[in-house]
Amino acid sequence: MEHIFISYVRENQENVDRLCSALGSYSLKVWLDREDILPGRRWFTAIRHAIQQGAYFLACFSKEYSTRQRTYMNAELALAIDELRKRPYETSWFIPVRLADCIIPDREIGGGESLADLQWVDLFQDWDAGIRKILQCVTLRRDPFRISNPPIGVICRFMAYIALKQP
Repeated sequence: MEHIFISYVRENQENVDRLCSALGSYSLKVWLDREDILPGRRWFTAIRHAIQQGAYFLACFSKEYSTRQRTYMNAELALAIDELRKRPYETSWFIPVRLADCIIPDREIGGGESLADLQWVDLFQDWDAGIRKILQCVTLRRDPFRISNPPIGVICRFMAYIALKQP
């Protein structure tokens, strides 16, 4: 099953757990290091493989990330940027997510662009609207104007979610 790799700093674990729960409620598989690396496995190899095999990479940026001098999230970002460079230009694979009002790092991704040039999703202003944007993105495949055929359960839950949010 395809998965969504989520990169974050530990201080944001509560928000990331909430994000994982929201995505999981739509039958989307989320990959987290603390849950998906088995004891005895080489963690960096497991992370590299999970990033390379992931259907999407969500990078959760926050004030806590911005103030960290050192974090393993930087290593994950470097691996993801390498993977992003190998993927078709027009696909959305790397999705920046802002958990707070913060700056997306100006890390080079190639071709004169940086991470800040990728459209991001804000979860801190309107959580539900942000989740809807992520869901729209992760149901798109190759043709950015056509929704793919996600599992029927995902469609039903997404439609019910939207219906509940309508005034």
